[in-house]
Amino acid sequence: MEKRALFIISASILAGIIAAASILGKAVMKFRTEDRYISVKGLSEREVKADLAVWTITTRVAGNDLAEGSMAVEEAKNKMIAFLGKNNIRPEEIDYPAPGTRQLKCSEKPPLM
Repeated sequence: MEKRALFIISASILAGIIAAASILGKAVMKFRTEDRYISVKGLSEREVKADLAVWTITTRVAGNDLAEGSMAVEEAKNKMIAFLGKNNIRPEEIDYPAPGTRQLKCSEKPPLM
């Protein structure tokens, strides 16, 4: 009798886990597909596939000289353009924002005596 009760409890827990996984999987799929379309309401309604994608790519370069850093940023930019070009993205479709700089202060240690 005890084995049968243990089997029923185990089967119930397993069924609950399977049901929860199924519900969670459907929710994740719904979440992922909902952000790919927008709804526009007016005189008529229809689904329209988006033809614009925004892909933000960040490049960071560290250095002690601004000129060297600028050259490194330019090299990284050229590599990204080449990569995007290989994947059928034309250069006129790419927007290049102005690069930014950030100066980090180093704590200088006093000389040893």
